[in-house]
Amino acid sequence: MIRAALGIVLPLLVFLGLVLWIGTPGGVAWDRTMLMRVQAHQTPVLNVVMAVLTNLGSAPVVTGTGLLLGGELLRFRQVGEGMLVLGGVGGAGVMGVLLKHVFQRPEVNLGGLSAGQLPPLVESPALPSLRLLFRVVYTFPSNHTVGITALWLVAVLLTWSSPWRWPVAGLALLLVSLVGVSRVYLGAHYPTDVLAGWALGTAWVVAFAQAMRSSAVQRLYRKIKGLIFRREGGPQAKDRRWG
Repeated sequence: MIRAALGIVLPLLVFLGLVLWIGTPGGVAWDRTMLMRVQAHQTPVLNVVMAVLTNLGSAPVVTGTGLLLGGELLRFRQVGEGMLVLGGVGGAGVMGVLLKHVFQRPEVNLGGLSAGQLPPLVESPALPSLRLLFRVVYTFPSNHTVGITALWLVAVLLTWSSPWRWPVAGLALLLVSLVGVSRVYLGAHYPTDVLAGWALGTAWVVAFAQAMRSSAVQRLYRKIKGLIFRREGGPQAKDRRWG
Protein backbone atom coordinates (compact mmCIF):
# COMPACT_ATOMS: atom_id res chain seq x y z
CA MET A 1 0.00 0.00 0.00
CA ILE A 2 2.81 2.43 0.90
CA ARG A 3 4.69 1.67 -2.34
CA ALA A 4 1.50 2.13 -4.36
CA ALA A 5 0.83 5.46 -2.63
CA LEU A 6 4.37 6.62 -3.40
CA GLY A 7 3.91 5.48 -7.00
CA ILE A 8 0.96 7.85 -7.25
CA VAL A 9 1.96 10.77 -5.04
CA LEU A 10 5.58 11.22 -6.16
CA PRO A 11 4.80 11.36 -9.92
CA LEU A 12 1.92 13.75 -9.23
CA LEU A 13 4.23 16.00 -7.22
CA VAL A 14 6.69 15.96 -10.11
CA PHE A 15 3.88 16.83 -12.52
CA LEU A 16 2.62 19.69 -10.36
CA GLY A 17 6.16 20.97 -9.92
CA LEU A 18 6.62 21.03 -13.68
CA VAL A 19 3.30 22.86 -14.12
CA LEU A 20 4.59 25.61 -11.84
CA TRP A 21 8.10 25.64 -13.30
CA ILE A 22 7.31 25.91 -17.00
CA GLY A 23 5.88 29.38 -16.50
CA THR A 24 9.00 30.75 -14.80
CA PRO A 25 11.99 32.35 -16.57
CA GLY A 26 14.24 29.62 -15.21
CA GLY A 27 11.98 26.89 -16.52
CA VAL A 28 11.74 28.45 -19.96
CA ALA A 29 15.51 28.94 -20.16
CA TRP A 30 16.20 25.34 -19.09
CA ASP A 31 13.76 23.95 -21.65
CA ARG A 32 15.32 25.90 -24.48
CA THR A 33 18.88 25.07 -23.44
CA MET A 34 18.19 21.33 -23.18
CA LEU A 35 16.22 21.32 -26.43
CA MET A 36 19.10 22.89 -28.34
CA ARG A 37 21.62 20.52 -26.74
CA VAL A 38 19.65 17.48 -27.86
CA GLN A 39 19.17 18.85 -31.36
CA ALA A 40 22.87 19.64 -31.63
CA HIS A 41 23.41 15.90 -32.17
CA GLN A 42 21.24 15.69 -35.31
CA THR A 43 22.51 13.53 -38.15
CA PRO A 44 20.75 12.09 -41.21
CA VAL A 45 20.82 8.59 -39.71
CA LEU A 46 19.50 9.74 -36.33
CA ASN A 47 16.73 11.66 -38.09
CA VAL A 48 15.34 8.42 -39.48
CA VAL A 49 15.94 6.45 -36.27
CA MET A 50 14.17 9.04 -34.14
CA ALA A 51 11.27 9.27 -36.58
CA VAL A 52 10.76 5.51 -36.25
CA LEU A 53 11.13 5.54 -32.46
CA THR A 54 8.71 8.41 -31.95
CA ASN A 55 5.97 6.51 -33.75
CA LEU A 56 6.15 3.77 -31.11
CA GLY A 57 4.41 6.27 -28.83
CA SER A 58 1.87 7.49 -31.37
CA ALA A 59 -1.84 7.19 -30.62
CA PRO A 60 -2.52 4.57 -33.33
CA VAL A 61 0.34 2.32 -32.17
CA VAL A 62 -0.31 2.63 -28.43
CA THR A 63 -4.10 2.44 -28.72
CA GLY A 64 -3.95 -0.42 -31.20
CA THR A 65 -1.53 -2.38 -29.05
CA GLY A 66 -3.63 -1.78 -25.95
CA LEU A 67 -6.85 -2.88 -27.66
CA LEU A 68 -5.19 -5.96 -29.12
CA LEU A 69 -3.59 -7.01 -25.84
CA GLY A 70 -6.67 -6.21 -23.77
CA GLY A 71 -8.94 -7.99 -26.21
CA GLU A 72 -6.79 -11.12 -26.21
CA LEU A 73 -6.73 -11.21 -22.41
CA LEU A 74 -10.52 -10.91 -22.30
CA ARG A 75 -10.84 -13.61 -24.93
CA PHE A 76 -8.83 -15.95 -22.72
CA ARG A 77 -11.02 -14.97 -19.77
CA GLN A 78 -8.33 -12.98 -17.99
CA VAL A 79 -10.86 -10.24 -17.32
CA GLY A 80 -8.92 -8.44 -14.59
CA GLU A 81 -5.77 -8.24 -16.69
CA GLY A 82 -7.80 -7.16 -19.71
CA MET A 83 -9.46 -4.37 -17.73
CA LEU A 84 -6.07 -3.24 -16.44
CA VAL A 85 -4.74 -2.91 -19.98
CA LEU A 86 -7.80 -1.17 -21.41
CA GLY A 87 -8.30 1.16 -18.47
CA GLY A 88 -4.65 1.83 -17.81
CA VAL A 89 -3.66 2.60 -21.39
CA GLY A 90 -6.95 4.12 -22.55
CA GLY A 91 -7.44 6.24 -19.47
CA ALA A 92 -3.91 7.62 -19.63
CA GLY A 93 -4.40 8.65 -23.26
CA VAL A 94 -7.67 10.43 -22.50
CA MET A 95 -6.11 12.17 -19.50
CA GLY A 96 -3.19 13.37 -21.60
CA VAL A 97 -5.45 14.85 -24.28
CA LEU A 98 -7.64 16.59 -21.70
CA LEU A 99 -4.66 18.12 -19.90
CA LYS A 100 -3.20 19.39 -23.17
CA HIS A 101 -6.36 21.45 -23.64
CA VAL A 102 -6.35 22.56 -20.01
CA PHE A 103 -2.81 23.96 -20.13
CA GLN A 104 -2.75 24.87 -23.85
CA ARG A 105 1.03 25.27 -23.92
CA PRO A 106 1.96 26.51 -27.42
CA GLU A 107 4.15 24.47 -29.74
CA VAL A 108 7.92 24.54 -29.37
CA ASN A 109 9.17 28.08 -29.81
CA LEU A 110 12.79 29.25 -29.96
CA GLY A 111 13.57 32.93 -30.32
CA GLY A 112 10.02 33.84 -31.29
CA LEU A 113 9.81 31.25 -34.09
CA SER A 114 7.26 28.44 -34.08
CA ALA A 115 8.29 24.85 -34.74
CA GLY A 116 7.12 25.09 -38.33
CA GLN A 117 9.36 28.15 -38.94
CA LEU A 118 12.53 26.79 -37.38
CA PRO A 119 15.48 26.02 -39.65
CA PRO A 120 15.18 22.50 -41.07
CA LEU A 121 16.90 19.59 -39.42
CA VAL A 122 19.99 18.04 -40.95
CA GLU A 123 18.95 16.94 -44.42
CA SER A 124 17.69 13.38 -44.65
CA PRO A 125 16.69 11.86 -48.01
CA ALA A 126 13.92 9.86 -46.33
CA LEU A 127 12.47 12.59 -44.10
CA PRO A 128 13.58 16.09 -45.16
CA SER A 129 11.13 18.06 -42.97
CA LEU A 130 10.79 16.27 -39.65
CA ARG A 131 9.63 19.25 -37.62
CA LEU A 132 6.67 19.84 -39.88
CA LEU A 133 5.87 16.13 -40.01
CA PHE A 134 5.79 15.75 -36.22
CA ARG A 135 4.40 19.18 -35.38
CA VAL A 136 1.90 19.41 -32.51
CA VAL A 137 -0.35 22.30 -31.47
CA TYR A 138 -0.36 21.92 -27.67
CA THR A 139 2.67 20.34 -26.08
CA PHE A 140 2.12 19.88 -22.32
CA PRO A 141 2.19 17.02 -21.49
CA SER A 142 3.63 14.91 -24.31
CA ASN A 143 0.88 12.41 -25.11
CA HIS A 144 3.35 10.14 -26.93
CA THR A 145 5.23 9.89 -23.64
CA VAL A 146 2.08 9.42 -21.58
CA GLY A 147 0.91 6.61 -23.84
CA ILE A 148 4.17 4.67 -24.12
CA THR A 149 4.73 4.98 -20.35
CA ALA A 150 1.26 3.67 -19.55
CA LEU A 151 1.48 0.80 -22.04
CA TRP A 152 4.81 -0.51 -20.84
CA LEU A 153 4.12 0.05 -17.15
CA VAL A 154 1.01 -2.10 -17.56
CA ALA A 155 3.18 -4.73 -19.26
CA VAL A 156 5.56 -4.65 -16.30
CA LEU A 157 2.68 -5.08 -13.83
CA LEU A 158 1.27 -8.01 -15.79
CA THR A 159 4.60 -9.83 -15.87
CA TRP A 160 5.87 -8.90 -12.41
CA SER A 161 5.10 -12.32 -10.93
CA SER A 162 6.74 -14.16 -13.81
CA PRO A 163 10.39 -14.83 -14.75
CA TRP A 164 9.95 -12.25 -17.53
CA ARG A 165 9.60 -9.29 -15.20
CA TRP A 166 13.17 -8.00 -15.43
CA PRO A 167 13.55 -8.37 -19.21
CA VAL A 168 10.18 -6.65 -19.67
CA ALA A 169 11.09 -3.92 -17.16
CA GLY A 170 14.42 -3.32 -18.91
CA LEU A 171 12.80 -3.14 -22.35
CA ALA A 172 10.13 -0.84 -20.96
CA LEU A 173 12.69 1.56 -19.50
CA LEU A 174 14.64 1.61 -22.77
CA LEU A 175 11.66 2.24 -25.07
CA VAL A 176 9.98 4.78 -22.80
CA SER A 177 13.25 6.73 -22.54
CA LEU A 178 13.94 6.62 -26.28
CA VAL A 179 10.47 7.77 -27.25
CA GLY A 180 10.76 10.68 -24.83
CA VAL A 181 14.15 11.72 -26.23
CA SER A 182 12.81 11.42 -29.78
CA ARG A 183 10.06 13.94 -29.05
CA VAL A 184 12.65 16.52 -28.01
CA TYR A 185 15.05 15.62 -30.84
CA LEU A 186 12.30 16.13 -33.44
CA GLY A 187 11.37 19.53 -32.02
CA ALA A 188 7.86 18.39 -31.15
CA HIS A 189 8.20 18.92 -27.39
CA TYR A 190 10.16 20.67 -24.72
CA PRO A 191 11.95 18.42 -22.21
CA THR A 192 9.47 19.38 -19.48
CA ASP A 193 6.60 18.12 -21.68
CA VAL A 194 8.30 14.73 -21.78
CA LEU A 195 9.02 14.68 -18.04
CA ALA A 196 5.36 15.52 -17.40
CA GLY A 197 4.29 12.69 -19.71
CA TRP A 198 6.42 10.17 -17.84
CA ALA A 199 5.02 11.36 -14.49
CA LEU A 200 1.39 11.42 -15.62
CA GLY A 201 1.52 7.99 -17.28
CA THR A 202 3.08 6.46 -14.17
CA ALA A 203 0.64 8.06 -11.73
CA TRP A 204 -2.40 7.07 -13.77
CA VAL A 205 -1.48 3.40 -14.19
CA VAL A 206 -0.48 2.93 -10.55
CA ALA A 207 -3.69 4.65 -9.39
CA PHE A 208 -5.84 2.60 -11.76
CA ALA A 209 -4.18 -0.67 -10.72
CA GLN A 210 -4.66 0.20 -7.07
CA ALA A 211 -8.32 1.14 -7.65
CA MET A 212 -8.92 -2.24 -9.27
CA ARG A 213 -7.87 -3.89 -6.01
CA SER A 214 -10.43 -1.96 -3.94
CA SER A 215 -13.32 -3.95 -2.47
CA ALA A 216 -16.01 -2.00 -4.32
CA VAL A 217 -14.33 -2.50 -7.69
CA GLN A 218 -13.70 -6.16 -6.89
CA ARG A 219 -17.40 -6.71 -6.19
CA LEU A 220 -18.37 -4.98 -9.42
CA TYR A 221 -15.69 -6.92 -11.28
CA ARG A 222 -16.97 -10.26 -10.01
CA LYS A 223 -20.53 -9.39 -11.07
CA ILE A 224 -19.41 -8.43 -14.56
CA LYS A 225 -17.22 -11.51 -14.81
CA GLY A 226 -20.10 -13.74 -13.68
CA LEU A 227 -22.45 -12.25 -16.25
CA ILE A 228 -19.92 -12.69 -19.06
CA PHE A 229 -19.13 -16.32 -18.33
CA ARG A 230 -22.71 -17.27 -17.44
CA ARG A 231 -23.78 -15.94 -20.82
CA GLU A 232 -21.04 -17.97 -22.49
CA GLY A 233 -22.04 -21.08 -20.54
CA GLY A 234 -18.47 -21.89 -19.49
CA PRO A 235 -16.57 -22.05 -16.22
CA GLN A 236 -15.24 -18.87 -14.70
CA ALA A 237 -11.50 -18.50 -15.01
CA LYS A 238 -9.59 -17.00 -12.11
CA ASP A 239 -7.22 -14.15 -12.81
CA ARG A 240 -3.80 -14.41 -11.25
CA ARG A 241 -3.62 -10.99 -9.58
CA TRP A 242 -6.43 -8.73 -10.71
CA GLY A 243 -9.53 -10.52 -9.50
